[in-house]
Amino acid sequence: MPWSSTRVFSHPLANLKQEKIDPGAANFVSFSIVEWMTWQGLGDIINDWRVSIDLEPVPLTEGPGLAETLKVPFTYCWSPSLVPKPVDWPEHIGE
Repeated sequence: MPWSSTRVFSHPLANLKQEKIDPGAANFVSFSIVEWMTWQGLGDIINDWRVSIDLEPVPLTEGPGLAETLKVPFTYCWSPSLVPKPVDWPEHIGE
C-alpha cells in the first residue's frame, strides 16, 4: 500500500470528497491527513516504547511527517504496470 504523498492518487485509507478543491491537491493532502490520524492513535504508544529504550519522545507536531522529513528510503514491491511510480515522488522512493 503506498504511503508516500502524491498528487496522482489519494491515500488508500482516505475517502475525500473534492468539490471545490483541485483533485491533485486533495490527493496529496489525503496522505498527511491519514498520517496525522495514525499518529494520533499510535503516537503515545510509540513514545512510551521510545522512552523505555532511552530515546526521546517524538513531538506530536513532528511524528506524522517524520519519514518524509528524514527522506526514509522506500521501495514498493509491485509491478509498475500495476501502479506506475508517480512523477512527483522524490528520488528516495523507489519503484
